[in-house]
Amino acid sequence: MFTRKSQRVISALFSLILALTIVVPSNAQVMANREVSVVAMASADLSNAVSVPQVSVPTGFVLEEEETEYVPTFGYKVIKKPSTITELMLADYNSLGRFKLSFYCACRKCNGNSHGITASGTKVTEGRTIAVDKRKIPLGSVVHIDGFGDFIAEDTGSAIKGNRIDIFVNSHARAYQLGIRYADVYIKAN
Repeated sequence: MFTRKSQRVISALFSLILALTIVVPSNAQVMANREVSVVAMASADLSNAVSVPQVSVPTGFVLEEEETEYVPTFGYKVIKKPSTITELMLADYNSLGRFKLSFYCACRKCNGNSHGITASGTKVTEGRTIAVDKRKIPLGSVVHIDGFGDFIAEDTGSAIKGNRIDIFVNSHARAYQLGIRYADVYIKAN
């Protein structure tokens, strides 16, 4: 559940707390009538200390294993975020290159019909549904769009050819507001 970096931070924090329980009591008596935070006492003790005792993490303290597979998440509101690429994700995905992104809603003007059913037979859902060229990305594929997140290739469109993806959003106004974008696209390896 925790990443290796989180495990190191937790371990270091735990070691610091144990070290403070050894070092702080001597200064706590000097500061008896004042209320001082543990952090202030620790920084005062550590800056004046000649040597800090080495304290190890107690036995029996086990951090959970790091997650070994990227788990895609669907159904969030579509917004542009900073890069969403992680090393964990790259281990399970293959790059498809840079794609032109457009946005559509379920109205007749955007979708050609207004029933809200995709080419694969599912109901369109913001944060999950994208329209793709099925010769480039097979329907049902899990796709990660950098800056937008994870989607499922569920729909097609007459204007969606080659390196182009149409991302479903719930309103016509938001589709126009998001406009045209470009992003790196990754497909989940089988």
